[in-house]
Amino acid sequence: MNPISPTTRDVIITRRKSIIILGVKKDETPFDSQSKTNVVVQEVVPVVDHHHHDHSKSSIFFLEEGLMPGAKLDAHFPKRKYSSPLLPREIAEHLPFSSEKINEIFEILALEPNSEKAENVEFALNMCEEPALNGEEKYCATSIEFMVDFVTSILGKIVHVTSTENENKSEKFLVKDGVKILADKNIITCHPMNYPYVVFYCHKISNSSVHFMPLEGEDGTRVKAVAVCHKDTSECDPNHNAFQVLKVKPGTIPVCHFFPDCNLL
Repeated sequence: MNPISPTTRDVIITRRKSIIILGVKKDETPFDSQSKTNVVVQEVVPVVDHHHHDHSKSSIFFLEEGLMPGAKLDAHFPKRKYSSPLLPREIAEHLPFSSEKINEIFEILALEPNSEKAENVEFALNMCEEPALNGEEKYCATSIEFMVDFVTSILGKIVHVTSTENENKSEKFLVKDGVKILADKNIITCHPMNYPYVVFYCHKISNSSVHFMPLEGEDGTRVKAVAVCHKDTSECDPNHNAFQVLKVKPGTIPVCHFFPDCNLL
């Protein structure tokens, strides 16, 4: 990751409802990021259709025996595309990100209060402000720099980032040889949220393990999948789709799921 440096870049946000990132010459006056009077964004679009822990496809869930080579699994790996701007820290840190300032956020982002996009904003803010679970550390990162700061504050400066890599459309897979555990402690997951600019919901998970799983689709193509197995689900909602699909109860047995595209571990 190569964050935009405030010493070499500046962001000019105009009344014409556009974001322009330009190189700054030495004789130019820097953008006053403290001023919000002329900050508006046009045509904001949710970055991805994926809420934190809202796995709409039941086929991503499986039990631990699914980690064994030769296992047959149904899985859905939708390819997601980013369509919202990735803001540098020097802009993101001066934009309000709080439910207490929801009306100001609507005004800045040019959102109609009763629109679907406004509902996405409200949902994201509520998720970010919910109290953390026991033993959980959470943070909503509104820039890559903020994400790096959060991750390194917990894990230190030596960090490995991974995610699922998939280029095929198969939904039936065979688990191939080469399954391996990537981590069983010090794990942070970062989920993209539905927000007008890129926001990641990051949280440290405990009593979980991360696995690399090479998969072969029914069409012969391969997927470099990443899966998370939660060993303690006792605090989970019993109505969550995972328990309905797997026909198990929270706290009785580990539950695994594939990590969706564009989510980072």
